This record gives sequence, structure tokens and C-alpha cells, in this order.
Amino acid sequence: MRLPLRLAWVLVPWLAVVGIRCASPPAPAVASPAVIVASIAPPAESSAPTPTTSSPPPTPPAASNGWTAAPGGWNHAMVLLPNGNPLAIQGNEMIELAAANGEVLRRQPACSGPHGSAAGMLDDRRFVMVCDGRILQYDIPSLTSQQVATLTGFTVSGAAFHPSWVVVADIQHVLSQATRIVGFDPSSWAQRFSFDLKVDDAEGVAVSADGRMLAVGGGGLLQVRELPSLRIVLDKRTQRGRVTATSFSPDGRRLFVHDETFEAAIWDVAAKARAPVFKVGSWVTSSLWIDDHTVIATGSDGVVQLSDRGDKVLIDGMEGVGLALSRRERLACYGSSGGQVRCRQLRP
Repeated sequence: MRLPLRLAWVLVPWLAVVGIRCASPPAPAVASPAVIVASIAPPAESSAPTPTTSSPPPTPPAASNGWTAAPGGWNHAMVLLPNGNPLAIQGNEMIELAAANGEVLRRQPACSGPHGSAAGMLDDRRFVMVCDGRILQYDIPSLTSQQVATLTGFTVSGAAFHPSWVVVADIQHVLSQATRIVGFDPSSWAQRFSFDLKVDDAEGVAVSADGRMLAVGGGGLLQVRELPSLRIVLDKRTQRGRVTATSFSPDGRRLFVHDETFEAAIWDVAAKARAPVFKVGSWVTSSLWIDDHTVIATGSDGVVQLSDRGDKVLIDGMEGVGLALSRRERLACYGSSGGQVRCRQLRP
């Protein structure tokens, strides 16, 4: 069952780390995706017990289209290191896996706490984790960390990472619709802007590749602003509830948006119109664009590839939580709530 983050904090205190999206609700009865790619069906799930930090799991067998590993617990976030290895943030650990076969290369403690967490790359030398009211910068390859900023709100519902901006949706009050959007300059970690939204759960936060646009979605609101002026270029208020995932195409012209009606849409930002619209049948937790016309999304109903032509292809039936993508290698890596990590080659 998927719970809103603040309810999860109250009802499930035994979790070591609470991610931005703690669980997925039962999916409604909907039709299956129209196209299923049989050649990249997921391999059988492993029945092996979850390994401990002192006993790394054996290297899983390689598959023709990728590999599956089971290194730990609930997956919160995923990044691809400059060497191509995926780094999974699972439970209270960071786990680096070999790009070739999923072998666990190293484990070390990660931020843990009852508040939201998210992670993303800034450049080849560092990545950032937002967790428990703090922003932590990790150096690569040592993975040593330092706290670079402190947040003032109750919890974090969403975040976006860019070489020029780190933007965080910081929920100010647990029982009121008040979310503060705060932007930091990663070169100095000075706060550059903040503004308040009358929404209680702004999970969808994205910055365009050129760093000139910010998208925020949540609580029946989708808003796009210019950076750094914060001028509003798109403001749509609907009754569609929470927006759980947003991402810009590389050229910044299109915006992928998913909401809790289990609809996903690709917006034309300049035209302020959404088309096409997809029924995805479940929660979408992460999305990234492969190119200017194709987006990959992970969620409780699997991993799906969508295009602005209206095509929909099921890549993997496994629930996906967290997503990292290499456009050059056309490689997607994602985790699951069951502790698995998978990397798959994507179709052209």
C-alpha cells in the first residue's frame, strides 16, 4: 500500500529511512499496456535471502539484455557514477554495483531518518542527497560527505538536481497546505530563491537541462517557471490531485507529468497543451527522457517507455523505484521495494 509521506512517518516509525515515496497503493483494475516487448521480459525473481553487509551476494548471472541483483532493502534513489556503475541508495546504505554484471563492489552508510530522501548527480565529481532536513554533498569516487545546507520544514516531498541548481520542495507544516520551494546554487550552496505553494505534497520537481526552467507539480497544480527570474510561464490548476513525477525532455520543449488519476501526459511547454495522454494504471515514481521524444517511467505497475507519438511499451513488469539513465549507452538502471536492482539496455 502506498502511503503519503507524512502518514508513513507517523504510522511506520520502524522504517530505517523513509523515501519521498514510501509505498504504492493497490493499482486499480485497468487494461494492460497495449504493446509488450517479449524480447526484453524480466528474468525470474531470485529466491535467495537478502544478504547482509558482511556477506555480499554472489554475482548474478548475466542476461542478454541486462542483469538483476538483490543487494539490500527498499530502494529510495539511484544514480549512475562516472565509471558507469549504478549506485543504489537502499535502506540506510549506499551500494555500488558493477556495471557489467551487478556484483556488489562496496557498501557504506547513507543518511537515514524519518524525513524524505532523494539523490542526484551534479557533475562527475559529486552527487547530492537530501535527507532528514539536510543536504549532503558526496565526493566521487571516495563517497565522503559533508553537510552543505539545512532545511527548515517538516519533511521533503521532492527535489531536482542540476549543475546550476538544487531545488527542494520543503513541506512547512504537517497539517496545512504549505510547501516552500527552495533553490540553492551548488557552487557555493547559497540559497538563491524561495517561494511558497498552497499544496501539501509537491512530489514532482524538475529542472530543464539548460537550467532555465523549473517545473513543480502537486495538489492539483502544475507550474513551470523561468529561472532565475521565477516568472510563471505555465500555471494549470486541476482536480487531479498529487503529481508524482515530472521531467523535461533534453531540449526543454516537452514535460512529462504523472498524477494520481493514473494518467501520464507529455506537455508541450510553449503551447501549454498536453498530448499525448496515457493510461498507465498505477503510480509513477520516477521518469527520465532517453531523447527529445521518448521518456522512460518507473512505478508500481512496471517500467514503461513512452513517446510523444503516443507509443507505449512495457519494458519490465517489476515494480520500479528510483531511476538512473545513460543516454549515450541507452542503459536504464532502477530498483524495487524488494531490494532488487536491474539494469537494462533500451531499444532504439
